Amino acid sequence: TLPEQTYDICLTCNPGSYISLYSSERCEKCPNGMYSIEKNAKSCLSCPPGKYAPLMNIYANLDEMPKEISTFCVRAIGALIDICAIHKGWIVAKKAMTVSPYLPKSAKMVMSLPLNITSERGKLDFAYVVGEKTGESLKINIDGDITTLPMRNFTQPISFFFFPGIHVVEWIYEKASDDILKSPLAITMIKIEGTENGSADS
Repeated sequence: TLPEQTYDICLTCNPGSYISLYSSERCEKCPNGMYSIEKNAKSCLSCPPGKYAPLMNIYANLDEMPKEISTFCVRAIGALIDICAIHKGWIVAKKAMTVSPYLPKSAKMVMSLPLNITSERGKLDFAYVVGEKTGESLKINIDGDITTLPMRNFTQPISFFFFPGIHVVEWIYEKASDDILKSPLAITMIKIEGTENGSADS
């Protein structure tokens, strides 16, 4: 008999995907009509009759920044010290997307996620928590339309909706004090529905 397939425990496949039988270093997305609801699933499940699994991407409980998300630092005009030489952008810590607690005043960190919405209506959900609320601010820029978000915890997701097409979403973190933060603001979950490269998790 053949030995049982082994899996690389260092690999993390999110819900909506499964660990490939052909490569323990790659996650495969569930095909149409199938879904997975657990991390590191070994296979996908078939949808019951009369049900369907919407295509979506979920970023939560992270070990590293997803490859689809880019991040960078914006140097402040007239700043004496180039903070971007040290702080390159958003980071992953404690399973969430956050920033360094040592950022100085005037620091601006941007996290960008391109979306290709192919369904009739796309949806973005995300949740975030704030730390000491000391001079922090968070804005979301969707296709050039910037909204300042309130500085309070959102364990329930905030939602935005999209028409079909190409969109760019940016989360902009700014700091207005030199205080060292024990718990800086963190985005704990991002979920996108209706994208061309989504997978099914429910």
